[in-house]
Amino acid sequence: MYFCTMKTNDEARQQYLEARKAVRDKTNPMALLRLGHVYAKGIGTTQNNVLASYFYEKAFSMECEEAVPYIEQEYEAGTRDILEDLERHVEAEGNIPPRFRNIAEKARKNKNYGILSCLWQYIPTLYPHFDEEKAMADILDGRDTIDADIYCALSTEYNKKEINIALMDSMLQQLFAPVTQDSDLMKRIKESNDTSILHELEREVILCITNISTAYDEIAGENKITDDLLSGNIEVFPYITVATLASLRRQSLRRILLLKDKFTVIKNDFLPKLGHDEGMLKASENIDNESLKLLLCSHVELNIDINFIEEFYQSQIKAIRLNTPSELTNIINDFASRLTEAGIKYNLPHFTPENLPPINI
Repeated sequence: MYFCTMKTNDEARQQYLEARKAVRDKTNPMALLRLGHVYAKGIGTTQNNVLASYFYEKAFSMECEEAVPYIEQEYEAGTRDILEDLERHVEAEGNIPPRFRNIAEKARKNKNYGILSCLWQYIPTLYPHFDEEKAMADILDGRDTIDADIYCALSTEYNKKEINIALMDSMLQQLFAPVTQDSDLMKRIKESNDTSILHELEREVILCITNISTAYDEIAGENKITDDLLSGNIEVFPYITVATLASLRRQSLRRILLLKDKFTVIKNDFLPKLGHDEGMLKASENIDNESLKLLLCSHVELNIDINFIEEFYQSQIKAIRLNTPSELTNIINDFASRLTEAGIKYNLPHFTPENLPPINI
């Protein structure tokens, strides 16, 4: 159940007062849920994430399943920390409540690895049958399994924020609709093949992928390693989708796993540090093989760049949900500026919060 937020000031204030009055009946979980929503959105009162979380949790503690989507939204937007929630419940109850198992599994199925990387110390309890060796074998053979997903999640730097691939891509798809729906403009963009129109972080990702591919191909050629599962070109215009970023991260990890039996430094020093960028970089510093060093360092840089991109998009999702989408104008206007610098003609307007494409997430 999702509550409507399109209210005038007077209506919003009245909704807030009615919600406050309703919670006097502390046995009514829906009243608690409604008040949580009022505080989360700042309807008729000051927006307050702490109070919103409190009332959502109170409603859920009374077996109000309608509260679950709101709590998950808080994890996605970074206004609530799932690790702190879990540790508090474990301390109070002595075990992991089923809710957290369900959230972790839902995140895994959707390839949203942020939650799993955040809960890494609880993986043996959440997934008691996880087998690291099987996970690596599954990734190498291209099998999409639970073990492979968990290994990919644990191979990324600790991330307190949810990574919701579908949600972020939905936002970008709607935001860039004026560009993608203009077939002539898209044709000019693709024909130019000019990566300068991409965001700086996206250009860094492409550089990392280029270095990873070049280094891997040289090493594979020297060691007579062949592989038919690594994909070729990626779609990057007008932006790199978050789903593609996740796929690139996985492909990079797969290249490293393909070489682990050829280089003891990968098996003994690098792989044990997966998920810790500083440790992975340190393990790569003293490698004499320049191609291998470039491959491993570029993999770490790729992870860092992708995390920055995802955190930036997450902040935009938070802005949308708090009804303050003005930052989104910078994304699309900056893109238009880069089109101008690249000499690509377009008919896009100068966007403001008032004429942004409608975004529904």
